[in-house]
Amino acid sequence: MLLLRSLMLLPMLLWQAAPTTQPASFAVGVERPVVIFAADETVTFSAYRGGDAPLAGPVTDRLMKNGDVPVQSGPLNLASGSANVSVPATEPRAYLLEVSSTAAPDAKPLVAVAGAAVDPTHITRALPAPADFDAFWTAALAELACVPLNPQVQQVASEPDQPGYYKVTLGNIRGSHLYGQLARPKSADPAAKFPAVLVVQRAGVYPLEKDWVVSRARGGWLALNILAHDVPSTSPRSSSKLFHKPSSRTTSSKATPAGTRRNSSACTSPPTGPPITLPPAPTGTAR
Repeated sequence: MLLLRSLMLLPMLLWQAAPTTQPASFAVGVERPVVIFAADETVTFSAYRGGDAPLAGPVTDRLMKNGDVPVQSGPLNLASGSANVSVPATEPRAYLLEVSSTAAPDAKPLVAVAGAAVDPTHITRALPAPADFDAFWTAALAELACVPLNPQVQQVASEPDQPGYYKVTLGNIRGSHLYGQLARPKSADPAAKFPAVLVVQRAGVYPLEKDWVVSRARGGWLALNILAHDVPSTSPRSSSKLFHKPSSRTTSSKATPAGTRRNSSACTSPPTGPPITLPPAPTGTAR
């Protein structure tokens, strides 16, 4: 009987002892609390590999300065689990290190990035400012000040345990619009107040992803994310005509240069409207 019970327990013991494979991952950072270096220091990044799942390709690193200027690149040996990438800091600039590989032939690349700055308060312009730079933006801001904001907020259905989600449209110059998305933390109190964060986008024209605001709302933030182009914020990326169409909003046969006032009347203050009241997020059990 004892032998029989032992044989019955054997499959369970083997299952518990079987090793589990963790997905591969990367992490990159700078081993200091503040990622600002003096001009006579060496900038050292540390890269780490997590998980024990095999990779489908080699691990590579790419170090860039001041945005996208290549400094060095090549294979990175993470066989021991970590490696350092160093570069002497000789003048004010910013560095970005990217470590990447693939977990499977058809999978998305695994990418981790980290940045550091060298004497950033002394970074100078790459090119001199245009002669009309200040005049251009003074005129552009004055033109914008004359446009009513006219906020339009449309609530979008969401799951009961998720933050409230809204699409936002704002007035802009020359009949155009700004589009965006807004997420409000789930709360049964319609008068509840939350810290707010504005999320603006990098260069390029592309749709906004819902999780960019919803993930922040889950953390307790009232999150607004705007798209600076006159394109609905959630249009699919495949709609290339939407994201690459020339503007046709002109009121005369001759287009007005950007920053030039169409209306010569001065606006003493931006137009204002009533405050926006958001419906509360759906109630339910939070995850």
